[in-house]
Amino acid sequence: MPGGNNRGIGQSALQRIFTTNYDRSFETFLVRRGISFNDGFQSDGVDQVFTAQWGAGTNLYKLHGSINYYQREDGKIVRSDSPLGREDAYGREIKG
Repeated sequence: MPGGNNRGIGQSALQRIFTTNYDRSFETFLVRRGISFNDGFQSDGVDQVFTAQWGAGTNLYKLHGSINYYQREDGKIVRSDSPLGREDAYGREIKG
């Protein structure tokens, strides 16, 4: 494109991604292209807990949540890539 930005999709081109998708298509896209991203989760030593803290670089905002987000009994939202039933990997009930 004359006079335009001809960069391909890379780390510098993607800074903020807002999506209403609750599937994992954006995560898959970013991972397969080797692009690191922040999704607002931090480790609490046991789980990846939603803290709503994003950093520099590519930030992914999932406005409707995701298929791998769960609410623990204590009310915290956690992310898990493991298949779960009514309990998480540590035997805690998943409320929603």
